[in-house]
Formats: sequence, C-alpha cells, structure tokens
Amino acid sequence: MSTTIKVSEETKERMKNLDLAGKGKSYDMMINDLITSYEQKHKNHAKSMKQWKRDMAAYEKNVEAYKKRIAKFDKEEESWKRLMKWAKTKGFKG
Repeated sequence: MSTTIKVSEETKERMKNLDLAGKGKSYDMMINDLITSYEQKHKNHAKSMKQWKRDMAAYEKNVEAYKKRIAKFDKEEESWKRLMKWAKTKGFKG
C-alpha cells in the first residue's frame, strides 16, 4: 500500500542533498533512513540521560560526604583552638 505525501520543492532538494540520498534510493528509503537515525539518536539520548542521572547522584553523594568532612574538620579545629586558649592560660607557649 502506498500513500502520497506532499513535499515542497525546498524539502525535496534538501533530501537530495543529504548523504543518505544515494543514487537509486527512493524517497521511501530515505524516509526510513531518517526514521532509523531519529530512533537511534533518541535511544542514545535516553542512554546518556540515564548515565547523567547516575553521575549526578554520585556527585551529590560526594558533595554530602564532603560537607560532613568539612563540618567534622571545623568542629575539631574549634576544639583545638579552645585547647590552645586554655593551655595559654595555664602558662604554655604555643
């Protein structure tokens, strides 16, 4: 079964200028090639987005771990400052 579709001259020329418009290729073949290309790009995009989401989750996990390490460091630094202040009141030089 065939269906007729209207294509402007500009579109017709653009299709002829594509790499996929080889000699002896029908418009049906070119349209199928375009559909295949679209499907592959869509599949690749979905795969890339899935990987990006995994990477973002790992990044956010690392950011949280970094924040915890910084908070721990700040707490320990504050303890050392208090200890040094106390030690100076007892005559220790630092």
